[in-house]
Amino acid sequence: MKRKLCACITGIVVVALGVLFSPYSGYAQEGDHGYVSSKGCGMCHKPIKGVWDNHSHARMLRPVEGGAAPEGVDVTLPEGMTWADLTYLIGGDKHYARFVNSKGYVATGEKAQWSLDGKAMTAFKPDIPNGTLKYECIKCHVVGWSATDTYEKGVKNELEGIPGKWYENSVGCEACHGPGHEHVILKGKSDLKKKDAKADLKIVVTKKSDLCGECHKRNADDKINVKAPELIESRQQYSEMKLNKKGKMNYPRCVDCHNPHATSRTDDGFVKQCEDCHKGDHAKPVKIAAMKDLTCRQCHMPLAVRGAFDSMEKGYHRGDAHSHIFGITLDPDYKLDDGTGHATINGDGFARLTVEMTCYACHQSGAASDKSREVLLEMGKQVH
Repeated sequence: MKRKLCACITGIVVVALGVLFSPYSGYAQEGDHGYVSSKGCGMCHKPIKGVWDNHSHARMLRPVEGGAAPEGVDVTLPEGMTWADLTYLIGGDKHYARFVNSKGYVATGEKAQWSLDGKAMTAFKPDIPNGTLKYECIKCHVVGWSATDTYEKGVKNELEGIPGKWYENSVGCEACHGPGHEHVILKGKSDLKKKDAKADLKIVVTKKSDLCGECHKRNADDKINVKAPELIESRQQYSEMKLNKKGKMNYPRCVDCHNPHATSRTDDGFVKQCEDCHKGDHAKPVKIAAMKDLTCRQCHMPLAVRGAFDSMEKGYHRGDAHSHIFGITLDPDYKLDDGTGHATINGDGFARLTVEMTCYACHQSGAASDKSREVLLEMGKQVH
């Protein structure tokens, strides 16, 4: 009897010590709605976490502490601002940097955001008085945003300009995969492999583009906002895809081309390139000799999106990000802006790229011989 009692006590002590000194013991428990943080996920998924650390998602929202720029950040601040005036840096990794002041309001004005592409201060919401724009976009910039819930181990938000509470800064693992508490703490790998394993023991893994579309769209009806007669407003990749032929087929999905964990600034960020699918009988060779060395992306994913910077190069209006509409129209009457600030939808139900957004990149910018719109429309019929 003594041996059994001793063994039982020993077992309890071992389990208690195992919980106490578990690598996950410092992370969220069920009271925090099951979040464990990206650091917690990375304890098992180290290679993926290492790749994700270099993604813009991982740097979407960074706290400003001690009056100094976050580590590795090299951006210019709006005139009259110092790092001591800021609480958060939005972005600052790929296209733009925006700034959250001491009360949680996002800086606005003619020179309120830093363009990493143009190396210049550019306009952001200049029609809104500086110091009054609430940081509503935070919902897509963090893990676990909630209008009412609070988190014991989450971010302590007490700034009047930022609504709600959230668990983790930036777009962490659980923003896409869902809370990981059950997955990493309660059961082992052997339990996950059982046929009758509870659904909540498995993290969310989906290839549906709808998940990406929760943030990478601006309108519930997928209308595409335009910034100029030749430029699309940024962060609408999902809507752009939905309003082209490929979107109607629901293929390719975002993850069929993109590695969601890796930045698209490196080859690791792509699962497939255009040529992986468009080859053999599916490829249409370029018939104009001067265009034979152009890549698919140069024409079908032009810099027709404006995030924080745009420039006029002679007659060509260049943006700072690539469009995902793909299809180019040769309809002389089609214009990108439908007159309401949204992209025109043609008779087939698609939005289209125009020659101004594509051909002008060479033939009105000085990169190749100047050609008129009329000539380019005719040449377009001969390209493939």
